Amino acid sequence: MPKTQSVGNGFYLWIESLAERVFNYWESHKVGILGTISIHLSILIVLLIVKMKSNPVVKNDIEINFNNEFLPISEEQKEKIDKEALAIEKLLHQGLEANAVKNVTVDAATSNELNPTLQDDKGINASDLYQEAGRVKEKLNQSKNLYEESQLKGQEEIPNTPDKNTIPKDESKYKGPAVISYYLEGRKAISLPVPSYKCQFGGQVVVDIEVGRDGKVVNARIDSKNSLNDDCIDEAAIKSAYDSNFTVSPDSPTKQKGSITYLFVPQ
Repeated sequence: MPKTQSVGNGFYLWIESLAERVFNYWESHKVGILGTISIHLSILIVLLIVKMKSNPVVKNDIEINFNNEFLPISEEQKEKIDKEALAIEKLLHQGLEANAVKNVTVDAATSNELNPTLQDDKGINASDLYQEAGRVKEKLNQSKNLYEESQLKGQEEIPNTPDKNTIPKDESKYKGPAVISYYLEGRKAISLPVPSYKCQFGGQVVVDIEVGRDGKVVNARIDSKNSLNDDCIDEAAIKSAYDSNFTVSPDSPTKQKGSITYLFVPQ
C-alpha cells in the first residue's frame, strides 16, 4: 500500500512540474507567440482579398415580366403553329367524314329500304354503291368457298389415320415427294403442301405435329423411329409440316397432337 501511494505522488509531482514549465514558457514568450499568429492571420486575409478581386463572382440576373401575359413570337414560329393547326383541322375533318360514311353504311345495312335520292359529292347514287358492294362481297365469299372446296377435294385421297406406316396402293404413281397420310383426331386437313426438295436419298418421313385451335401447326419434329434419318429430307418435311393447315376447332386442346407421313422419291 505505501508503495502505491509513492507511485501516485510521483506522477502527480511530474504533472505539476510539467504544467509549471509550460506556464513559465508562455509567460516568457507570449508576446512573440501572439505576434507570430497575428502576422500569419494578416497574410491570410490579404491573400483572400486579392483572390476575390482577381476572380469576381458573376451574377446571373433573371428578369421576370409579370405585366405581359404573352411574349412576342417570331414569324417562323407563327408559321409553324399555323401549319400544325391546319393539319389538326384536316385530320378532324377526315375523321368526321369517315364516321359519317360508317354511320350511313350501318344504317343502310340494317334498313330494308334505301334512299334512292342519296348521292355523294360525285353524283353517284348511294343505292348503286351499296348494291355494288354487296355483289363484291358475295363474289369474295364464293371465291373463298371454292378455294376451300378445292383444297378439301385435293386432300380427299389422303387418309386420316393413326397408322403412321400407311402403305400407298400404287407407289409407282409417285414421281416425287408426296403426302401419304396424316392424323389429327376429329379434324380435317385443309392444306397439306407437298415438300419441295432436291435430295439424294428417299424414303418415308413421319413428322409429329402439334396443332392449335386455329388450325395452324405450332410445333413439328421428326419421328425418328418411323422415319429415314436424313437431314435433307427431314428438313423439307419439317418445313412442309409447318405450312400445313387444318380445320378450326375451338373445343380441341390448345396444342392437339397429330402426325403427317411423307414419301420421298430419290431425285
